[in-house]
Amino acid sequence: MEKVAMITQFHTTKFETPVARHAVSMLGRLERKTLIDTLLVTYPVFDDITAFIEKLHYPVAGGSHGTRMVAGLMGKTRAGKTDIIKHYCNRWPPFHSDDGVVHPVIYLPVTGENTPQSLAEMIYEATGPGTAPKIKVASLMRNAVARIVRARTQLVIIDDAQFFFHERSKNHRRDFFSFLKQLADTEVLNVLLVGEEDIYGYIQANAPLAGRGGFPKMILAPFGENAFDQFRLLLREVDLRLPFAESSGLASKSIARDLFDFTSGAIGQVFNVVRPAAWQALNDDAPRILPHHLYEQAAIRQRPGDTREYFKMEG
Repeated sequence: MEKVAMITQFHTTKFETPVARHAVSMLGRLERKTLIDTLLVTYPVFDDITAFIEKLHYPVAGGSHGTRMVAGLMGKTRAGKTDIIKHYCNRWPPFHSDDGVVHPVIYLPVTGENTPQSLAEMIYEATGPGTAPKIKVASLMRNAVARIVRARTQLVIIDDAQFFFHERSKNHRRDFFSFLKQLADTEVLNVLLVGEEDIYGYIQANAPLAGRGGFPKMILAPFGENAFDQFRLLLREVDLRLPFAESSGLASKSIARDLFDFTSGAIGQVFNVVRPAAWQALNDDAPRILPHHLYEQAAIRQRPGDTREYFKMEG
């Protein structure tokens, strides 16, 4: 039987009592590191973005899925978009049917190293067994789109889609635009482009794509200065899910302020500091993330010219 691809698993359980904290702190390091690595917190903006994707996928509750539309979910790098997407994809895993495996949602993470050839290979891998044939790129892309249709896909999510356009040769950019247009032209699915805000300009400059639904979009912004209290509430939720015997005090005014200033309120950047600090605490058999763990992890990630000492220890 054809193997169905695994989906990303997230850890969302809170450890709200001393008993729960003690129990999780007694787990092995492998289990606790996995909890740190997969920790996920939902928050109001997270829920808003999820609702945007839901309406793109199924514009009418109880109706048929959406088709013929290209949309955008945009924001600065590490603003937290990818975890939202993966969380949504978890709700639509592949499943077996009498006609084979159905892939309702396909997730394609793009990098600056992707070529049209490697993108097609990624699609082949995402849609089941079979390898991409050695044929001309134009034919290969058509075959890749046909595989997506045969997989009865309803929504294609392309993460870091700015890499289709940033610093690309004329030929590669043409091929990627052609791929997007072919997806839209199938008229059986919708496409969500996720990435930086300049995606908007690229799509608006391409009338066939911009015309597919008028390019509905949503911008995911970091927490603003006037949302510092909400930022602290989010940090408290993160802290409640860390697998330590004690609270790490992430939501305290001093730690939260340093995290806010260091990350500009971008949740993805927060995890760039908190996760390695948690690993370090785990290595040290510490009962929680200690200030020096945050201090050391921030120091090796600090922007050149930034002379501030974040998470400075007193004494």
